[in-house]
Amino acid sequence: MIRQDYILKLIEDFFATIGEAIHHAEQKRHDRALLIIDRAYGDFFGRDAGFFRNEGIDALSAYVESERAEAEYAEMLSELMYRDALCRPDCPVRNSLLDKSLAMAERADSVSGTYLPRRADRMKIIRELLDASACERP
Repeated sequence: MIRQDYILKLIEDFFATIGEAIHHAEQKRHDRALLIIDRAYGDFFGRDAGFFRNEGIDALSAYVESERAEAEYAEMLSELMYRDALCRPDCPVRNSLLDKSLAMAERADSVSGTYLPRRADRMKIIRELLDASACERP
């Protein structure tokens, strides 16, 4: 029960942080949103943002697999990378983050055993963003 309470509190804090980043992004304050996102990588995943931005999908999958709450961590990392991507004007960086976000959402989907319409909708949106991109995917 204590572990479950910890996970719920972690998720609650995570989405409060994401909400703050979204607020700044909606106000076109992308630099501020990115500062919040950068801090969130360390606060919630224990690694700096560069690790998640630079590592490949296999390394990220191994990272979330090592967590006891794999589905929840994959879901949170997917959301964080999606929000990170939306604040990025550089097309190759944005697409790399979207690819990783999609992979983490797919991983959460496969290990959770629970269908979430929100997750399915997000995966569809990411695929559409990638398909509509004018630059080459990494």
